[in-house]
Amino acid sequence: MKYLKTFEKINKPKVGDYVICEIVDKYYKDSDFVNSNIGEIVEINIDRFQNNRLPVTVSYKDYQGKIIDSINFEFDEIKYWSKDKSELEHIIASKKYNL
Repeated sequence: MKYLKTFEKINKPKVGDYVICEIVDKYYKDSDFVNSNIGEIVEINIDRFQNNRLPVTVSYKDYQGKIIDSINFEFDEIKYWSKDKSELEHIIASKKYNL
């Protein structure tokens, strides 16, 4: 039997990449917003690297392009990333309609 190897992203997200983050904590006030929207990496804080966890600042924009919020995440909390925003829009749409 042959098995197909799943596609693995070997490279890490970089500044300017679009991301979908996942917050599992239900008590975090913006968890629904963060899990269902696309953000852009603004900064990678190498100065605060501790315990193999690298903090990343992600900004979220509204439909007019104004920054709504900037939130700090760890690399572990980034679920999907891409240089192309339309790829992530397909993922959000499939999650929205349970496809």
